[in-house]
Amino acid sequence: MKKRLISAVALGLFCGGAAVIVPILLFVNIAYAGSASLTELVNDKGVWDRQEVIVSGEAIGDRMERGGYAWVNILDQGAAVGVWGEKDLLRKISLLGDYDRVGDRVQVKGEFHLSCPEHGGDTDIHAREVEIVKSGYEVKSKDLQIFPGGAKKGDWDVGI
Repeated sequence: MKKRLISAVALGLFCGGAAVIVPILLFVNIAYAGSASLTELVNDKGVWDRQEVIVSGEAIGDRMERGGYAWVNILDQGAAVGVWGEKDLLRKISLLGDYDRVGDRVQVKGEFHLSCPEHGGDTDIHAREVEIVKSGYEVKSKDLQIFPGGAKKGDWDVGI
């Protein structure tokens, strides 16, 4: 839990019939979901360990299912983190990125684990909510043209 300054509260105290306003600063522990990039999670792991986080990224690789749960990796700006959650929750992700596809962009809310005791010390996020922010798509491509004599040309200017 992070210490957060909630507000300065004016409290009226009655001293000898006169009202005196005294500002009081309250510090309390709040459970909240901190929004962080995957790079921040990876670089500042100790700060985020066992905290509720909100992250977003491209769903990549394969969905690995076991029993009622599944793993999916998400990637953003060169950093990737495994996401563990209920199979039905992660089945919302319809397209996982690879060399031929850009995966669904997802926002994940869950608890970040620097060294998860359930998963052999792996760094992961236990997802509570998954939202598709943007649908993925197939990457269109054409074969490289090879001319007699060895010259090569791509049809990028023609359109796909």
